Amino acid sequence: MRLLFFCLIVVFVCMSSPGGETDDILRLGDKFYDEKLYSLAVEQYEKFLKVQPDHEKASHALFRLGHSYFFMGNFGRASEYFDTYLKRYPKDALVAAVLFKQAQSLFELKRYAEAAPCFARVFDEYTSSPSAQEALYRSGLSFYRDNAFDKAREQLTKFFDRYPKGPLAADALAALAGMALADGEKDNAIQYLQQCVSGFPGRTDLLPRIHYRLAAIYRDIDNKDLAIKEYQIALAAADTLAPGYGMLAEFSDYLYEKKLWGACADLTRRYIEKMAGQAAPAYYFRLPEAFFYAGQYRKAADEYDTFVLRYPDTSAVSLAKFTIAQCYVMLRQNETAIEYLEELAQRFANDRYGARAIRLMGDLYYGDSLYLNAVNMYRKYLRSTAAQDRDSVAFRIAAIYEKEFGKNAYAVSEYQKFIQEYPFSELLDDAQFAIGRCEEATGNYPVALVAFDRLVENYPSSPFAVEAGERMEYIRNYLVKDYSAAMERFTDIALTTALTDELRYFAIADIFEFNLKEFGKAIVTLEDYRKEYPNSPALASVGFRIGQLYEKLSQRAALESNPQLAAQYRDKALAAYRMVIKDYPADTLVDDINLKLLKAAKAPLKEFEDFLSVYPKSGLFPEVSCYVAQHYIESAGGRDDKRITLAIERYRKAIEFDSRGAMAPRAYFGMGKCYLLQGNPKAAEFQFQQVIQTYPQHALASESHYILGEIARADQKFADALGWYRKLMYKFPFSAFTELSALRSADCLYFQKEITGALKQYRNFLASYPKSAFTAEAQAGLGGCYEYMEKTDAAIREYRVVDEQYSAWQGVGAIRLRLARLYRSSGDNRQAVAYFRKVLDADSLKREHASALAEFGEVLYDLSNFREAETCFKRGLAWAAAPQDSVKAWSGYIRCLIIEGNTKEAKTQKSLFKDRFSNEKNAIASMYFTEGMYLINRSSYEKAEKRFFEIVDDFSGTDAAPDAVYFQAFCRYQQGSRAEALDLFRKFLQQYPGHRFADQARFACADILEQLGDLQKAADAYAAVAASRAAPQKLAARAVESGATVYGKINAWKKAYELRYFYGERTGFDKLGVRELIQLGFLATQSGDFPKALEWFTVAGTKAGADQMAEVTYWIAKCAASTGDDQKAIVEYLKVPFLYKDGGMWGFTAKLEAAQLYEKIGDMANARNIYEQIVSADTPEGRFGRVAAARIKRIEIMAGNQNREKE
Repeated sequence: MRLLFFCLIVVFVCMSSPGGETDDILRLGDKFYDEKLYSLAVEQYEKFLKVQPDHEKASHALFRLGHSYFFMGNFGRASEYFDTYLKRYPKDALVAAVLFKQAQSLFELKRYAEAAPCFARVFDEYTSSPSAQEALYRSGLSFYRDNAFDKAREQLTKFFDRYPKGPLAADALAALAGMALADGEKDNAIQYLQQCVSGFPGRTDLLPRIHYRLAAIYRDIDNKDLAIKEYQIALAAADTLAPGYGMLAEFSDYLYEKKLWGACADLTRRYIEKMAGQAAPAYYFRLPEAFFYAGQYRKAADEYDTFVLRYPDTSAVSLAKFTIAQCYVMLRQNETAIEYLEELAQRFANDRYGARAIRLMGDLYYGDSLYLNAVNMYRKYLRSTAAQDRDSVAFRIAAIYEKEFGKNAYAVSEYQKFIQEYPFSELLDDAQFAIGRCEEATGNYPVALVAFDRLVENYPSSPFAVEAGERMEYIRNYLVKDYSAAMERFTDIALTTALTDELRYFAIADIFEFNLKEFGKAIVTLEDYRKEYPNSPALASVGFRIGQLYEKLSQRAALESNPQLAAQYRDKALAAYRMVIKDYPADTLVDDINLKLLKAAKAPLKEFEDFLSVYPKSGLFPEVSCYVAQHYIESAGGRDDKRITLAIERYRKAIEFDSRGAMAPRAYFGMGKCYLLQGNPKAAEFQFQQVIQTYPQHALASESHYILGEIARADQKFADALGWYRKLMYKFPFSAFTELSALRSADCLYFQKEITGALKQYRNFLASYPKSAFTAEAQAGLGGCYEYMEKTDAAIREYRVVDEQYSAWQGVGAIRLRLARLYRSSGDNRQAVAYFRKVLDADSLKREHASALAEFGEVLYDLSNFREAETCFKRGLAWAAAPQDSVKAWSGYIRCLIIEGNTKEAKTQKSLFKDRFSNEKNAIASMYFTEGMYLINRSSYEKAEKRFFEIVDDFSGTDAAPDAVYFQAFCRYQQGSRAEALDLFRKFLQQYPGHRFADQARFACADILEQLGDLQKAADAYAAVAASRAAPQKLAARAVESGATVYGKINAWKKAYELRYFYGERTGFDKLGVRELIQLGFLATQSGDFPKALEWFTVAGTKAGADQMAEVTYWIAKCAASTGDDQKAIVEYLKVPFLYKDGGMWGFTAKLEAAQLYEKIGDMANARNIYEQIVSADTPEGRFGRVAAARIKRIEIMAGNQNREKE
């Protein structure tokens, strides 16, 4: 910039007489000052004062020098010059103004102690000056800022008394209120502020802050109603002001603190909307929190979701997810709540809300009577947290075993574990009483007595103590009544004791078997009974029980890894069973025993069928029927096999025997499987639904849900399938089918085109089951979602994960084929080649090899790798099994021969192809088209046109026909027949307006029209190409360039500008280069829109390099000149030669333009000076020198004429 100043000075000095040099410097400084070019003015004034410090106009220069620095924001330098002025010219008429500016400078420098007396002096000594009133106010304000409250209060009170309705009176009251607050005088502060509100209703700039301050005071004194009222007034007053944002935030904080949830939610939403995405995360979290406590659970869930999407990595995400689940619980949508809780538990396993999510899932399952799921969740909760409520959760597990499952033995174990692990829990007496209750229920009376006695002894004040005493009395009476001393002290009973009561034998056997687990002693007791009572009617059941006891001994030996002993006991069991059949053939237990013997012997199916015939009323009939039916199914050969029908009949008879029995769910399930084998899904659905409706907690219910989902999915009823899968995941979260159901749910969402939901489900699956056998399938699903969304890069990324990490997966070949096709469609043929090679190297895709080979050949063909493409097509032809594969491979092979110039072989193969596939018009047309393109490459346009004509004439309905019409016109154009080519291009556009070559055809039409001289139509045609969204970027850019040029030729500058503007809007103005921006500016000047032109040139200046700035600056000057701002234009023109030495022609042109402007404003001396510089630099014979010399002569002639007129 200093170079510019120097050059400008040189110009003006050269144009003046030597004696007036200092006056010219001052005049130039004043000109810059008036134009608000303060930095330029400063240099002139400082130079003037340095050369002429005692000049008569030195005070003027010093005055303006201080003000220039003040307006530039350099208050330190301004203060120095103002101080110099006051010392040198203390009696000057401008002292009051300078003293005020001096005080303002000190105030801006925060030197309040110095500023205050300066302001006071202005008021005291120059009361009649225009700045006296403001000076008095600012003196008080300066004292206030300097914490000199007494002096501040004195000055501001004096100000308000003297100017009660002045423009700054309200500001004075506000300052007085601030001091009252600082002194703790809140009542006085309120009085000042209320006086400000009532006395100055027109101060809309100040009132929002006044109400805001009142609200803060009322808030401090805990006057909630008045605080809210003032906040609301402040917000209404400052609705369009930036400070209102802070008020909104603080008001939101206040409402949150006071738990006014509805109002807090509305205000927080308003604040977030005003901040347009710039609000702090705390407010995005507060909004749903306020909705939640206000009972608006749906809105709360939606806003929490928004928070999670906006801030996915913050620590509050787990709390947000947990509260979303709570919202859905309150909305009675437990299944949705479970989905969120499962994700939370998986993703935030080590977070406290992850543990709380597990606990809440357990509670939801418990509330829905899904007790097994609840127990699993409660156990998981106990493993994952050390929270204080662990004892209540452990107690509930035990209670579920006791009260819901009826498994008292398990319940006792859980209660005992509870007592050991939580010795300080408030539920210890509950647990001790429950142990006694469970032992009593199982008949283990001695242990029950011990449990109740311990409760009474350890917890005498427990509410259960009295009831425990009553239970103990009842049990003792019951024991004496039924079993006497034998049951009281069962561990001491001697087997040799003479027993006379039959019942006592069975009681002792029960004790040995069920309580002591001493099966051998139980067998001895029962053997003693048989000897004692040889004619008892219970001997058959005794023998059966002995066999069962031997089975238990066999199982125990097997668990102890003693197979030899296990076999011995099994043989003894079978011997006991055979003895019962032999001695008591008519007993009701015989059927049960026979079945055991059949299974033990692994008897053929015929013997089981005989069992059904012999024991048609046996309680084992359903079990054997299902067993036989299963064998029928396993041996069936196909859907029409009669054995499937027999299996259905067996299952049906099992159900008829006992429709509510233990085997009924298995029978219904088996019938469903049979109907599926027969291809009757409707009948199968009914059977599986029977399992679910009648036995909702049975193990087969979960598999029934899954199969129903699969049936619906196979029938493309994806919504129904999704419903079954989700029910399975909700009711049976730990089922073997839960994992696969989660994956199939995502598949269903994908097939329903709910891609966003599918994407989320696939991600959740990968997060929940990272080691699943189906991970590769889920990863492929992610890729499929992205592929459907046309996010090719993301799809490729996910597919590549499958290829690289799951190469052993059976579906990886199909994924590689997808990758190859995606790379091909995205134009990356190199990668497409690599993946096609992988596909062809894999053994798993041999059936698809022919098709893949043909595609691979097309990619190689597109890459001009015709030799390898030919090999690929030949392999594909050899492997092709389907006719369509043969057509693709063979036609590709022939095209390669044509391109390689092997015309003889190509002709032979083409003839053979036409003989075999005469109906494959598309393939034949593509061969003709390839021949045509081959001839174009050899510049044989006439022969090529004939080939394209054959396609148009003989194969008009093929894919190649539109391309042939275009290239027929192209060939005619290349032969010089422009008019005929124009007609053919127009015919092509009429027939195929949306074709991929349509824009090329329009461009060709425009080019021909331009050559033929029809410029208006040519320009419009170029514009149509530029406006086409389908046009390639390079073609569109060429169309813009050509169209703008042609519009310029016919002086349609506005249309030329609109064309370039449209292209910039389409591609993004930020992506335009300097040259394009200059062209936009140029066209705007030609259109007469100089303000818009100036905008374009200014933007170009921010991007331009040193070599382009000369041109940009020239056009900026041109815009200023065109809008009548001659002074600014002269400065800008002169910048070009002074700042940009390499400006070249722009420098000379700019000087000429500046000189002509000087002529325009009558400054002939400056004009002549610049013309002489041009002649000196370019010589009188140069391009610019000739023009400048002519202008000098013109000036001389005009001067001579003026002199003669004066004479």
